[in-house]
Amino acid sequence: MVSLPAELVYEIFELAAHDARESGKGLLNLTLVSHDMNNWVRSLALRFLIVTDDKGLAMDLEALHTLPPLCLEQNVKALWLVSGLPDPDVQLALERCTNIRSLAYWSFRMTAVTHMRPLIQALPLLSRLSMRFGLFISLCKETTSQSICPLITRNFSLRSDGERCL
Repeated sequence: MVSLPAELVYEIFELAAHDARESGKGLLNLTLVSHDMNNWVRSLALRFLIVTDDKGLAMDLEALHTLPPLCLEQNVKALWLVSGLPDPDVQLALERCTNIRSLAYWSFRMTAVTHMRPLIQALPLLSRLSMRFGLFISLCKETTSQSICPLITRNFSLRSDGERCL
């Protein structure tokens, strides 16, 4: 039997995982191939985590509650918190997904988000933040010494078309 280099095997399975995810079937079946394959598929599947109260996307919410915190910390790079999530789920997501680069928080309830400030400030790699303007302003208010604005302005950049973006 011929043994392929691990990098080539990874590339093949990355393509298979991409195809399986786009077709909506088979991604989890790839985890049964081997321990390494399980780790690779998990890292691909968890790069972008959508946590919502939508029953159609309940798998990501379940992953948040069932997967080991280290798995989420290592693999989730983008986190999307959507709709009417209870505050404990939002807090759990921010506590466990600490290496995210992109965060979108789109809640249709106008709740106080000041309790989120220290959790967002603790995200060392965060470079993109998307949320309702009113929620963003409530994070930036100087009611305490823990303003989130230095975190956001630190990561401000200019796109090639000259517009500012996070």
